[in-house]
Amino acid sequence: MTRWLFFILLLANIGALIWGYPRMVSDPAPERGAAALGNLKLLSELQEVTEPETGRPAESLDPPAELLPESEPSELAAVDKDEEVEEAQPPVVTVESEPLAEEAAPSPVAEQQVPVAPETPTLAAPAPEQKTPKTPPAPPPPARVCMSVGPLDLQSEAEKLRLQLLAKGVKATHRSESVQEQAGFWVLIPPQKSREKAAELVERLKLAGITDLWRFTSGELAHAISLGLFRSMDRAVIRRKAVVAKGFAAEVRPRFREKSRHWLDFSFQGEPPLPAEAWAALLQEYEDAKQGPRPCDKQAG
Repeated sequence: MTRWLFFILLLANIGALIWGYPRMVSDPAPERGAAALGNLKLLSELQEVTEPETGRPAESLDPPAELLPESEPSELAAVDKDEEVEEAQPPVVTVESEPLAEEAAPSPVAEQQVPVAPETPTLAAPAPEQKTPKTPPAPPPPARVCMSVGPLDLQSEAEKLRLQLLAKGVKATHRSESVQEQAGFWVLIPPQKSREKAAELVERLKLAGITDLWRFTSGELAHAISLGLFRSMDRAVIRRKAVVAKGFAAEVRPRFREKSRHWLDFSFQGEPPLPAEAWAALLQEYEDAKQGPRPCDKQAG
């Protein structure tokens, strides 16, 4: 594209030169310039010309001396000398000639511009953060330990032990629970279908010589016949065999009763509140009471 533009401009210049050259030859510039100048006169001749009306020489075109600014004599003398030199020099005639046909100035060939990648702004590196020394985390608190003391058969015993622990700085909470406790063995004849059948059986046992008996009138053993309550299983078995020998169907059943048991619960963190020797001395007067761990989610106090 640049090469074609250069050739087009070159052809345009050649054409302008061909068109303007004949005119320059047919009408030379010096003659036209002299005719345009007219009659030339020297500056000294102009000063000697007199005014047509007064007959006096024309006044100088310079302003009067009183209007000139004051200056040093040396400066005025220098100015006068310069004027004399200028007057002595012949006038310079300036000949104006008709300008030639304007030649089309060749346009500069557009330089091929190479795309330059924009400069990537350089970001200043961030100042390094000043790291403050981290305080080491505090150690976790000791785990909570939950303990229980018991069981105690009586509530009065539990209250007495609680006050003893409180005097030693151990705050305990009282807790009670009901349990089924075996209390001996029954020798009995199973419940009958009705009250009349149970009464009739009692009369038959008495006629057979078994007078140590008792009839249940309520509860789950209603209309049953008790033939004795024994602490040991061996004695209960002997009694059952004697009744069976007389023709009655007797059997042995364990006897249960509901009983309340009492506990004291406490917890601590770190070292136990009392050493093992102190616990042993404190629990000597409580026969079945012992100290042992207990799950904390079930801790009452």
